[in-house]
Amino acid sequence: MRYVHVAYIILLCISSVRISYCASYNNSVELMHDVLDGYDARQRPVSDQNNPIVVTISFNLLTVQEFDEVAAKFSTYGLLIIGWSDQIITWDPEDYGWAYSALFRLSDVWYPKLVLTNPYTKLSDLGDDWMTIRIYNSGYTTFVPGAVFDTSCNVDVTFYPFDTQVSYRLDSTRVERVGGGHGTSDTLNIIFKIKRKPMFLIVNVVLPIVFMAIINILVFLLPAESGERVSYSVTVLLALAVFMTLVGDNLPKTSEPMPILSYYLMILLILSTLMTVTTILNLSIYFKKGQVPGCLKSIFRFVYCFRCRFGRNTDKNNKVYPIDNTNKRKIPVVTTINSDIEEPDITWQDISTCIDWIAMAFFFFGTIIINAIFLSTMAKNKDSALNS
Repeated sequence: MRYVHVAYIILLCISSVRISYCASYNNSVELMHDVLDGYDARQRPVSDQNNPIVVTISFNLLTVQEFDEVAAKFSTYGLLIIGWSDQIITWDPEDYGWAYSALFRLSDVWYPKLVLTNPYTKLSDLGDDWMTIRIYNSGYTTFVPGAVFDTSCNVDVTFYPFDTQVSYRLDSTRVERVGGGHGTSDTLNIIFKIKRKPMFLIVNVVLPIVFMAIINILVFLLPAESGERVSYSVTVLLALAVFMTLVGDNLPKTSEPMPILSYYLMILLILSTLMTVTTILNLSIYFKKGQVPGCLKSIFRFVYCFRCRFGRNTDKNNKVYPIDNTNKRKIPVVTTINSDIEEPDITWQDISTCIDWIAMAFFFFGTIIINAIFLSTMAKNKDSALNS
């Protein structure tokens, strides 16, 4: 059994041996001289110039180096694998020491001119003089240039920070060929779909904004005598303005499209401004002197159910009768009850308190509705982005 194993190993070693041929230096020099003699790199390498050259292109993405949504810059590093058939440069390997392929300088042979049509800095073709091209004896040619591609891109930040576009991750890629027609060049669109990881922005931007929008309403619960109402509301207003600036610094300087987060911040800023104005006007009412007009008193009674609070309702069925023990019957007693109870005077402080409750209810429901619409919209886009 041991001999069988040894024989099997020997057979494997023999079968793995390949006869290799190596062209010498002189063979390579002679090959270069012969195939390039009379070759013009300015002309397409086809015998019949009416026939097209079929060029195959594939792109291998190695790294995504940068995505700057503010500057609308997308930087990647990758390799383009380009192949075509050169009908002019062909040879018999037997004549050149069994050389089946050779490397040629980029400037010595024809190659398809590729141009990045959306560069971030300047427009230039792909390929440098130091690069080489490998051509096989059949004429098949391969060119593998590698480069850093700095491209400009249109950033859609409508659903920022839940946008699907550097803590991004590559989601998918695809290539689209756009034919240019007869006599024009074709276009290859290499499309990258990337997704943002929004948790950092949720914790550091979105949630603080939501919390500030909620605590901003509490300004109407502060006592007017404390003297802190205006400073409280202005502080929250400035905080929202600062967050709006921070969000704006991380977005592209363009108005198309505007992110929903910017509209959300603007609405909250408007609400905070209205709260500040309401607080200042209400404080002027609180410290106002003199009689309150009758119309404001009516509004106060309506809001506070003033008559229910200070009026007295007499139950007609709840009456007290003396009883005659001899005849066992009730003796009606006529009593006079003064139903007109004097109402306390309504002051400007009462009107200010009434305005506080009305304003608090209005801004509370307004803030809840705005936050609900914003969060539901962003969550819906987040789910659709993940499902896609």
